[in-house]
Amino acid sequence: RYAVERSDHLDRLVLVGAYGLAPFEPAPRFAVALDRFMTQPTTRTRDALFEQCFVDLDRLRRQMGPQWEPLAGYALERARTSTQRTTAGDLMRYFGLRAIPEADLARIAVQTSLLWGRDDLSVRVRVGEAAAGRSGWPLPTIDAAGDDPPLEQPVAFLAALTAALRGDGTPRARDAGI
Repeated sequence: RYAVERSDHLDRLVLVGAYGLAPFEPAPRFAVALDRFMTQPTTRTRDALFEQCFVDLDRLRRQMGPQWEPLAGYALERARTSTQRTTAGDLMRYFGLRAIPEADLARIAVQTSLLWGRDDLSVRVRVGEAAAGRSGWPLPTIDAAGDDPPLEQPVAFLAALTAALRGDGTPRARDAGI
């Protein structure tokens, strides 16, 4: 929404699995897991939600090593605070995840790219594909990534981001550290 009103303050825009490009309609299993976690935040419901957020939760845990527990603990702590406890529907209303009108999106006057986790169940890749089709914005997708491509596939994400910022949308081998 900032880019709609203030494109003159931007050089480029990269949207990652962006809310607001369509009405919020996550995969049903994601919505159920989110609602259960938000209404009853426990280690079990958090992990059930994380199973929907990430393609390979066990791999991510191993990849993050000792950093995993603080991240997982923080998610649980935040969900347990009185200001965070809500239903998934309330959460979406709080964040205003209604679709931005197409006429507004058309007012974005800077080079824009989309990046998406191919297996995102929160904002499914078909949302990005539809937006790319309407706007002509490039849409690289990150394989083996769900809701959080930078966390799950940092090398591939950085390569795609670098390409988007460069403006050609094509990751080069050196961008991926190859």
